[in-house]
Amino acid sequence: MGKETIEVKKDSPGFIVNRTMIPHMIEVVNIVQGGIANKEDVDKAAKLGLIYPMGPFELMDLTGLDICKNVADYFFNELNKESKWGVSNLHKTIIRAKRLGRKTGAGCYDYKK
Repeated sequence: MGKETIEVKKDSPGFIVNRTMIPHMIEVVNIVQGGIANKEDVDKAAKLGLIYPMGPFELMDLTGLDICKNVADYFFNELNKESKWGVSNLHKTIIRAKRLGRKTGAGCYDYKK
């Protein structure tokens, strides 16, 4: 299958990737909400500085902003209600506007032609 394995030492909600990815996604929305940078520059910084194949906003659009929020809410409830799992008002506003990502034609970016 062309996959490599890792060993997870302990069962935990989200395992490794989601436990590191979701707080990252939450924080980049906080950066935009706080006026520190726009989503385009955050995505560009992640691609250039972290060597990511796509920026975090592009990834949220691919996976779905609603999915990101649902996973964050799950972690919040399962992991001692830590505030780092709380999504921002901007994230909630985008979801309420039905901008869920590529699947709806719009999310952080527009995909309708």
